[in-house]
This record gives sequence, C-alpha cells and structure tokens, in this order.
Amino acid sequence: STPNILEIDKLQGTLVKTLNDPKVYYINTNNQRYLIPNLNTFKSWFKNFNNLTIISPQTLASFEYQGRLTVKPGKLVVFQNSNKVYVVEPEKTLRWIKSGTIFKDFGYDFKKVITLPEEDFQYYTQGEDITTSTTHPTGQLLKHGNYAPIFYIKDNIEYWIKDETTFLSLGFKWQDVITIPVRYWYTRILDNFSFRLKER
Repeated sequence: STPNILEIDKLQGTLVKTLNDPKVYYINTNNQRYLIPNLNTFKSWFKNFNNLTIISPQTLASFEYQGRLTVKPGKLVVFQNSNKVYVVEPEKTLRWIKSGTIFKDFGYDFKKVITLPEEDFQYYTQGEDITTSTTHPTGQLLKHGNYAPIFYIKDNIEYWIKDETTFLSLGFKWQDVITIPVRYWYTRILDNFSFRLKER
C-alpha cells in the first residue's frame, strides 16, 4: 500500500556570510538564500555556527534572495512591546494562545518562549486564534505522560516518530518535546507513513 506522507519543514543546506558584513544567510539545496534576521530565529533552527562559510559578495549575489527566515514551526514566540504569546505553524503562520489556562493545559513552558523584535511581526501571517486546549497546533512535538513514544502533530493527527535516528534526522530537538496529560488522544498514524522534508 502507498504510505501516508507527512511534509515537514527542515533546513538542508549551508550558512554563509561575506567577510565584511555581519548578516548571515541560509542557502537551501535549490541555491536560494534566506536572511537570518536575529540570533533567536537562528537558534530555533541551528545549534551553532560551526558550518558557517565565508564567501565573496559576488557569490552571495548569485543566490536568489527569498526573504527572511522565520522561527521554526512548533516554537512559541512573543514580540517586544506585546504580551501576546503565539505558536508558530508552517508557512510562517502565527496563532495567538488566547489565555493562560490554554497555555498551561497544552503543557507549555514560559521559559521556552522566544522573544522577537517588534518589526518581525510583519513577516508572519496571522492564523486563527487558539481558543481551546482540545487540540495542539501543527508542528508540536509531544508525548503522553510517562509513555515513551513521541509524536508530531499535524492537522489534529499524531504521527509517531519511531526512533531516535528518525527524530534527529528531521532536525528536532529533545527540549522541544512537551509532556501532556494522558487524557489527550488524537487520530493516530503509527505506521505505513513516511516523512517528506520540505525546503524553506
């Protein structure tokens, strides 16, 4: 039978900059470049600058510019001069978590909320407000209570990440997994599916 396909954002490529310019860009496998606007956005995707390459301005200009990179889906963000906490979904979509009760019910941690400059807000799209804690947003990684399996949420479906190798190959970080009460259950796809990585 044909596997179910789960498309997921992942960066595959190179970090570059020119010698006399502090701006860092991400180059994808299609030779397109994205500006990384600030350190907090960078940290949502990358661990460090170990793979940063210095290139000439001429080489940089040869890569088609695609705009600014946004925070990785599944992360929580707040913008300066605002107290609204958003979860980032794919396609640069922000969804406002409307109450502290919902935030708590989801198992979120304020220590993991990323603060972004106020000007960054314009580079995202506003999605529907989150007004209930019955379903987690797309992009969330979670586990149920003390049960070991980790799942990726997309469109109210749990996709089981079957092992550590798969988890790491998808660019996920263990600290982004939240533990939720066992009372939350979703439609599940436990097997017969594959991940397809989607370029940014």
